[in-house]
Amino acid sequence: MTSLPVADQLARAIVAIETRGAADAPRLAAAIEGAITRLRELVSPLVGAVGIDVLLVRAMHLCRGQAWLDTIVSSTRQPPAPAALVAVIEREGAGPVKDATEMLLTQVIDLLCQFIGEDMTVRLVRTVWTDLPTADVRPEEEA
Repeated sequence: MTSLPVADQLARAIVAIETRGAADAPRLAAAIEGAITRLRELVSPLVGAVGIDVLLVRAMHLCRGQAWLDTIVSSTRQPPAPAALVAVIEREGAGPVKDATEMLLTQVIDLLCQFIGEDMTVRLVRTVWTDLPTADVRPEEEA
């Protein structure tokens, strides 16, 4: 499945914002945990607790090849387990974990774009991540 460019751009910007200054595994784990938690809180009012779980499971399925992704997204509606996430970061490295987080967020945002539209998704995401860059992550205006 090919994701929309805006989903990829938003996900990259969110991960960059959330992980800024996270120099070690515990800080990076906390940053990723925070991003996933904020995403859950953002989407839950729209689709409910079960809906966000389904959305995350579908997004994880679309991220095949990253078997340890289930460590960062629990199906128990709880934030990721920090100790497990730290272990993954220490084992896999910060770069691959950030990449996998971007991949997961891209799929979630892409699914949201399919459900509620690109413009509404961008507006919704901006309510939480207000410091996202504006030029690259806005749907093009129709002439």
